[in-house]
Amino acid sequence: MAWHNRDLLAACGLALAGLAVQLVPVPGFLHVAAGALLVVVCPGYALTALWFPQPSLGSAERAALTLALSMAVAILGAVAFNLAPWGVSTVTVTALSFGSTVAGSLAAAWRRGRAADVPQAAPGRPLPDMLQWTQLGLAALVVLAAILLVRVPRPADNVTGYTVLAMAPAQSGASSTVSLAVVSGELATTHYTLIVSLDGQTVQQWPDLALTPGEHWQQTLASPPARSGGVLQAKLYKAQDPTTVYRSTSLVLNP
Repeated sequence: MAWHNRDLLAACGLALAGLAVQLVPVPGFLHVAAGALLVVVCPGYALTALWFPQPSLGSAERAALTLALSMAVAILGAVAFNLAPWGVSTVTVTALSFGSTVAGSLAAAWRRGRAADVPQAAPGRPLPDMLQWTQLGLAALVVLAAILLVRVPRPADNVTGYTVLAMAPAQSGASSTVSLAVVSGELATTHYTLIVSLDGQTVQQWPDLALTPGEHWQQTLASPPARSGGVLQAKLYKAQDPTTVYRSTSLVLNP
């Protein structure tokens, strides 16, 4: 009774065409159109046919469930692939959509064969099908779980903060001054030591400079007398590693 499954054959054929289009060079609009059908239509249609093997759904309900289940497959698959070493890519999402369509269609065809052997209720007196209501409820739970999962951000792995150290001549008229700035882009409050030296000799330091994430610190420093070509250098250290220069910058005085 393969003719009863012509819609499932069409869904598999459409999924195969969508898969092929993603693997060959074609115009961009074909990639988008075929990819949308493969991801948004085919898996959900096959799963809807699996859960509702008999024609008990109206066109609107079947279309809504098709879209919802397709999106659930895509979202849950994206979350799973993001946790896996290979990550989310066009290949993984395409393979998931195609595999879900074929597997769902085969299972749906099997269920339709079994449903055909079940005696049907007399016209006008349909028998209540609690299994179908249960399956519809499970479909709603899957969609809800997919939405909740995609809204919860994953913990950041291998993410580090940064700090900006800058030094430049200050715009203060004729006086010889320099402007120092430290901007924290760290992930938590960070304690620094800032040392300013002229030709290797310390001229000023801030032993405990604490900045919260996003905080900006600025200080104007009178430039000490120096020979032509003297180098004013600023070095920034983190409190947890006071022997390693974290950031440094220099300024040539009276070039």
